[in-house]
Amino acid sequence: MKRNIQREWLVAALLALLASGVASAQVDVSYRYSLSDFSGTIPYSAARIRADRHHGEVYVATGDEVRVFNDAGMEIYRFGPEHGLGLVRDLEVEPSGDILVLSHQSARAGVDTTYTVTRCDYRGQPLQVIEIYGQPAPSGRFIPDRMFRLDDGLLLASRHDLRAILVGIDGRFEAAYDLAALIGVEDKDRDSDKIAGFTVDAADRMVFTVPTLFRAYIVSLDRKVEMFGSSGSAPGEFGVVQGIAVDDDGNYLVADRLRSVVMVFTPRYRFVSEFGYRGHAPENLAGPKELALGDDHRVYVTQLANRGISVFSVAPDQEISR
Repeated sequence: MKRNIQREWLVAALLALLASGVASAQVDVSYRYSLSDFSGTIPYSAARIRADRHHGEVYVATGDEVRVFNDAGMEIYRFGPEHGLGLVRDLEVEPSGDILVLSHQSARAGVDTTYTVTRCDYRGQPLQVIEIYGQPAPSGRFIPDRMFRLDDGLLLASRHDLRAILVGIDGRFEAAYDLAALIGVEDKDRDSDKIAGFTVDAADRMVFTVPTLFRAYIVSLDRKVEMFGSSGSAPGEFGVVQGIAVDDDGNYLVADRLRSVVMVFTPRYRFVSEFGYRGHAPENLAGPKELALGDDHRVYVTQLANRGISVFSVAPDQEISR
């Protein structure tokens, strides 16, 4: 009996190993560099990162400062404090080079936070404040911390409150989305079931993760919902999911802080590979948090422990996207 159990375990382990090898062969991953200045790798531990694929640059926001990096990962410019933008929570770079900055302000200690969307020139000099108007009074305070430029306007999302609004580029309110209600989170659970990673795909669908639910969700602007993910510690399973990104072929990349990996899924949500893992080598990760996609298959990964922002080349085989 014991021998049969051992044989079954060995067969299962062999099949798992073979499956892992096949999956890994479908994604070509290599570490490229970490974002740096002239003193070396910048020891970021928490930052908001956005890649400007039109100009081959990367923007990293921490506090009231934004640093700009070229496509080789070297800092070339910074702005923020001198313009009084406030706490920069997110930004978008338009094809023209103008920068849209979402920032939070508090007039003094104990005063409720407010938010501002400011159009800046390519140097970060404010040009115009985009006033949001026509919005119905929400059931609670709406303070967005994520912003995405869509074809016809802006999507502003509050990960804390699981809500989003769509506005025109002139600030005119167009639609509101109660993401909690759409994915089945009750009001009493809003404080615990918060969104971690949030992005928008090529079809303008909202794509986000909720760590406590071990799920990734895809919500269209017409409120159709899809989801994937399951709890576990095996490859392809969710421990504490964080950032999420969608590449040009529709493949999903999902960061897992607990397992210290970035997982790759097909557009049909089939797991194919993962990379990172804990360790001290450049290709290892320490609690990955946010993901951003650049050109030439670049994937930017923020992480904990002052490990900075690592840049990988991740090229899934086009066959897996079919």
